[in-house]
Amino acid sequence: MALCSGVLGCGDDDDASLPSLVAVIDPATGAVESFDVPVELAVSPVTGVAGGTLALCSPLEGEPCRRFELATGAWSSGASNPAGTAEVARFDSLDGFACMSGPEGTRCYDIASDAWVVSPEPSLALAGGTFEGRPLVWTAGGDWLATLEPSTAELREISLRPNDFEQCGGTGDVSMVGSVDGALFAAQCTKAHRWSTTAETWDELAELTSELEDAELTISATLQTHEVGAKLCGHQPKPFRVACIDTQAETFTAFGSPNVDDAQLDRSVILGGKLYVAVTYVDRTNHVVGFDLETGDLDDVLEVDGRIAALEEADGQLYVVSVLPPSFN
Repeated sequence: MALCSGVLGCGDDDDASLPSLVAVIDPATGAVESFDVPVELAVSPVTGVAGGTLALCSPLEGEPCRRFELATGAWSSGASNPAGTAEVARFDSLDGFACMSGPEGTRCYDIASDAWVVSPEPSLALAGGTFEGRPLVWTAGGDWLATLEPSTAELREISLRPNDFEQCGGTGDVSMVGSVDGALFAAQCTKAHRWSTTAETWDELAELTSELEDAELTISATLQTHEVGAKLCGHQPKPFRVACIDTQAETFTAFGSPNVDDAQLDRSVILGGKLYVAVTYVDRTNHVVGFDLETGDLDDVLEVDGRIAALEEADGQLYVVSVLPPSFN
């Protein structure tokens, strides 16, 4: 399904002048409702949902968060970012908060109270998953995996960084980490591991397998992960792949699509056994797609004529924000 402006169609050369859009999608029925955006949005906002409000916050200092009321479609301006930078680790939606971290420290926007919480903890690296309902991060020194408490922007260290993991893609960063049933799991390149709380070590769990025709199959970019039953799943932006650690079957698998060039966002959403993500196709069109985590099948949900800046979920519906700045298209 394509969602384009009524002024110009998808793919027109002048669509940089068109308004940004918010699309509300019901995956169960395929119904789509769209709203024009009467306010200026950041090209790469940090987003979150709470209490019927979608918040889109610029990482730049002094810029207000934009608030979209899901029930009415009304827009308003919220509290301004107290300290910002263009270089941030983006945490996005965290149970009512939108958080980011940079050289000035870590800051979280409380959507319900329209207020910011700021901590001096600097330059955290987003790990991509959650543990006990809190986001996982690497501490500034890079040696410890920790959780971030959004209400205070404080850290709690929980495990050592697996420095003995294999390296790939020119980096030793752990690409996939998260929790299933209260246990920590992580993966890098071609192997998945489980954290042993008694021995305080990472034990090898499984080796990566796939039906993809890729002679150098690895998972090397940081994934946002989700607990889906007994699985820990996420996506790698480029080359685009979806990867899952099955903690019961003790397998590590990856799949993708020849139509997808790369993912536009680190953010993904899980609904009804599908992982939804914003992608760019090889023909350079912008889409929201859903991957069935059991079969690996791809469902093309929506095409928009602007770059997708945010993807959120609330009450079983997807919220897609498409931004059309002059620098795109």
